[in-house]
Amino acid sequence: MPSASGMGSRNSHTDSIDRFMVERARTVLFVDVVDSVRLIADHKQDSVRRWADIQSRIEIQVVRNHGSRIVKSTGDGVLIDFADARDAVAAGQSILKISRELNDGVPDREQVHLRCSAASGQVFLGERDIYGHSVNLAARLLGLAGADEFVICAETRDRITDGIDCDVYDLGDCYLRNIEEPVRAYLCGSAAPSLGLSDTAFADQLSATMAILPLESRIATADERMLGHVVAEETAIKLTRQPGLRLISQLSSRAIAGRALTTAEITQKLGADYIVSGAFDVRGQEIVIRAELVDTGRDNAVMFEPIRGPVASLFSSEQAVVNQFAETVFAGIITNELQTATMAAMPNLRAYTMFLSAVNLLNRLSPKGFDFARDLLEALIDRGGRQALPHAWLGNWHVMRVQQGWSSDVKRDAYLAATATKSALAAEPNCAIALTIDGAVNANLLKRLDIAEEQYAAAIASDPNHALSWLLQSALFCFMGRGPEAVQAAERAIALAPCDPNRYLYDSVCASAYLTAGDNQKALDAAKRSMRANRVHASCLRAKIVAEWRLGLEVEARQSMAELLKIAPNFSVSEYLARSPNADFEIGREISSVLRQAGAPE
Repeated sequence: MPSASGMGSRNSHTDSIDRFMVERARTVLFVDVVDSVRLIADHKQDSVRRWADIQSRIEIQVVRNHGSRIVKSTGDGVLIDFADARDAVAAGQSILKISRELNDGVPDREQVHLRCSAASGQVFLGERDIYGHSVNLAARLLGLAGADEFVICAETRDRITDGIDCDVYDLGDCYLRNIEEPVRAYLCGSAAPSLGLSDTAFADQLSATMAILPLESRIATADERMLGHVVAEETAIKLTRQPGLRLISQLSSRAIAGRALTTAEITQKLGADYIVSGAFDVRGQEIVIRAELVDTGRDNAVMFEPIRGPVASLFSSEQAVVNQFAETVFAGIITNELQTATMAAMPNLRAYTMFLSAVNLLNRLSPKGFDFARDLLEALIDRGGRQALPHAWLGNWHVMRVQQGWSSDVKRDAYLAATATKSALAAEPNCAIALTIDGAVNANLLKRLDIAEEQYAAAIASDPNHALSWLLQSALFCFMGRGPEAVQAAERAIALAPCDPNRYLYDSVCASAYLTAGDNQKALDAAKRSMRANRVHASCLRAKIVAEWRLGLEVEARQSMAELLKIAPNFSVSEYLARSPNADFEIGREISSVLRQAGAPE
């Protein structure tokens, strides 16, 4: 995405130009190549040639016809200045038409897609550049546009006629990066926008593609060799439930197994970003797995410590060995992607690196990492337009910010969270994670528990195996004092996510569920399990305090309260009651009484 003009420091060269600046009412148009980093990396010569062809046609067929001028090129975009908003809108539509024509017959992943944005208002015209709020606004509006889409601000909308200059569709009030107040935005074009559909090409890039090859053994019997296929297939099933991963079918992986192929050859045949391979031994009733994870794009490998356990567990309901193997593999991917995300420049990061890193940094609840998660999600939204997953997780970021007591403006965070989930559901109405997080926004921030219950039910209907939907439904039942239902939903969530790296969250909600059902010892045990993995989760600490107090462990409860006040210094009983969805229920009044007795400030 191009940078907004006039944001850098002044220098003598700029000063010499500034003397010639004049203020005018203008409309500025940004044109940007969607996903330019990947295109250049994957199809450098062809992509550059097609973009150069588009730029040439813009100058010959568009700029000259509309009496405008190209102010500057930003490498993967152009900034064009217009005296009239109608000319700018007509030009934007013409440019998108040129792009579509040039993509005709080109393979999908090699196509050059454009997006446009326009903003009208007073600007300062220089000899070589253009400055002002409208320029910055137009640059930010690009983040709302998907491939082949054109977004305009309200001022531009006021200067054109719906149905004559173009068809106009209201996107509502939108928050844009580095712009404090919401901006009313509109999509314009000659046909209705595909608000119910996300850009499939970019959506695919949010997931890393992974192949799990059957484990090999040279000394196993014929029957035992099948165990290598069982481990690979069951591990793949577990990992398909993780956000940000897409598993290549086991039929394809099995066809590759046992062949003398290099990693590069396997990558070429399967198109995998990650490959898991390894071997196993059967020693009596025990299986020992040795495996490695190869990042094919960066050409590095992660070796795992041997994983061992009873052979019988492969066929039991617990599947302890498979769960440990899946958890180890996913943890290796996350470690690798987080290292990349923190070392490379944001524009150079793959989309799945940004998404995987954001989701996991968000759940770690480290303040620095938590803020970086927001930056990654916002950059993804800027890069890919209206995608359900980044918008949904950005909504969850605001929910968790309030729950942790880190918000300085709860109403604003509630508004931003609702705006994010609205965008997610506009892109993909049946997306389970978007429905789930919209439920969390309604439950935790807006206190519309009836709507939250409907959204959780819709998410589960859309994907019955979506663990987070069951988990947050359990949290809702906790708020409402429906203990048995809360326990049932929490236990279902844990069964669906046995190897989730954020297991602490599942144990935390489970603690609240047991607490609501009156099983205080199970609540305390679950809270302790959660805190062994993450000691800064405020919600879990509150559940632990109540469980300890009910069990007569008053000294321990006061110690836990001291820990809570360290991570949330502004916590108080009145603040808890003001924002907690359970404040109007008996369970909420009891919890607040216990917190008060354990030492929470009033």
